[in-house]
Amino acid sequence: MALVIPIHKSGQPTLPNNQRPISLLPILSKVLEKIINHQIREYLDCNQLIAPRQFGFRSGTSTDQILTQLVNKIRFMLSKQESKFATLSALDIRKAFDCVNHDILLTKLLLKFNFNQNSQNLIKNYGRVQAMKVNGHISDTLSVQTGVPQGSVLGPLLFIMFINDLMALENCYLFADDCLIVTSGENPDISTESMQKSIKLASNWYSENCLVLNSAKTDVMTISNTSNIKAPDLKFDNLTFKQSSKIKYLGVNLDCQLYFKPHSK
Repeated sequence: MALVIPIHKSGQPTLPNNQRPISLLPILSKVLEKIINHQIREYLDCNQLIAPRQFGFRSGTSTDQILTQLVNKIRFMLSKQESKFATLSALDIRKAFDCVNHDILLTKLLLKFNFNQNSQNLIKNYGRVQAMKVNGHISDTLSVQTGVPQGSVLGPLLFIMFINDLMALENCYLFADDCLIVTSGENPDISTESMQKSIKLASNWYSENCLVLNSAKTDVMTISNTSNIKAPDLKFDNLTFKQSSKIKYLGVNLDCQLYFKPHSK
């Protein structure tokens, strides 16, 4: 039984879409979750089943590591003669944790992570009911059909297992559901065209897994060692994304020359 508390995320506080639902769970359930969580993580680590470019909700990884690896990757790209330009795109999944399809997750446990039937049944029994609490008032309870609770111990681990095969995109970096894609080319047109193909592949993966790419929160930026870059806009899904002069990722402002001036101001 989860008690859901809405926490303001961004934008107008009175709009429900701008609230992040946090699930408060009973202490006893968290004890059981910790036992299961420890066993699954040990199994995943021993068999190296989580892609190394996933930095969220993993022991020994941090936002510093993904940002350092990403910046080093871009600078390496820019040092090569055939890739003088790099395009960076930050993708946002709409309500990612709340939209995890339980049937797809259970199938992945069997086929992608080689769980046996008893282990899959254990996770299947991780079913919940929840009620909303706002201003001291509690709603009626409803069973939860999709999603994993963000306030739980096991939920974040199940989420990174669910999203793990997105890492088949070789130029993709993840911190939980925060996805960053980087492409390169000898000119901005080639780099942007490569990015459009990568976003198309990512969008197809989202659709196949019942997740929705939040186009309104997608940012794109072209990076080069030179100033005054004239890069084309990125077109995708009948939408046009203007090139940005900076992208904020995990609290750090990345600019189009990686000088970090916007971040240091």
